[in-house]
Amino acid sequence: MVSRHNQKRSIDITIAWFGTLTITDFDGVSRKISADPRNGSKPQLIEAGRSFGVIRLVSDPPHWLDDGH
Repeated sequence: MVSRHNQKRSIDITIAWFGTLTITDFDGVSRKISADPRNGSKPQLIEAGRSFGVIRLVSDPPHWLDDGH
């Protein structure tokens, strides 16, 4: 069966952290992400991922992929 996973176009990942997470996005902008929720639904984390062309699938929370489908 062909899927985005075995095509290496998506990943299921659970993201969590303590304290403040600092991420440098694709454009070199440093983003500090804190306060609850500390998980993959955090808008600042989703935007940082998008800067690298990685899109979170809202209907499947741990699912991140290259085209939003």
